[in-house]
Amino acid sequence: MSVTLLGVLHYCFHKGRQRNPPSLVEETSGSFPETSPAGGEAPAGVEVPAGGEAPAGDTGDNAEKASQASPMTLETETDPWERHVLYTRSIESAYKNRKASSEDHDRAIDLSYKYINEFQALKPVVFDRIGDPPRLIPAFKVLAIILEEDGDYDRAVSVCETALANGVDDGTKSGFEGRIQRIFDKKG
Repeated sequence: MSVTLLGVLHYCFHKGRQRNPPSLVEETSGSFPETSPAGGEAPAGVEVPAGGEAPAGDTGDNAEKASQASPMTLETETDPWERHVLYTRSIESAYKNRKASSEDHDRAIDLSYKYINEFQALKPVVFDRIGDPPRLIPAFKVLAIILEEDGDYDRAVSVCETALANGVDDGTKSGFEGRIQRIFDKKG
């Protein structure tokens, strides 16, 4: 199933739902808010319908079994690698459509915050599967970019610092260190 189709399914599922402002986690608590600082209820779950594409890296029998299995959602999936795959696909889909849809903009932020809050539990399995550095985890880069675009420079820097502290790379030549410097330059 293409990433675009996943985005369309999510949009149709959530169409018409009212978005309520969340309560924010204090900056000093050491964790990120579960939802966007701009407001909005985090999506209940991201679905991959039965018969859909198998998780990244699956081939052969595993892919066939995954396509015959019941839908995977963030609400029901407990396997750390599968949760990482679901989050990553959903975050990247929303990120690509963020400028065309305010709902996708908010969804990319919401899912990225949720992923980062859950990252410590996912990290051992994800890093084991990814292998040696660079370890590219899209949620950190996506969230930093969107927050920077929104002018929320302090939170963007905080996300970059969290990525650095966790051994995550952003795939650019200067890495998150360079991104932090560019954000400070923009901030003035």
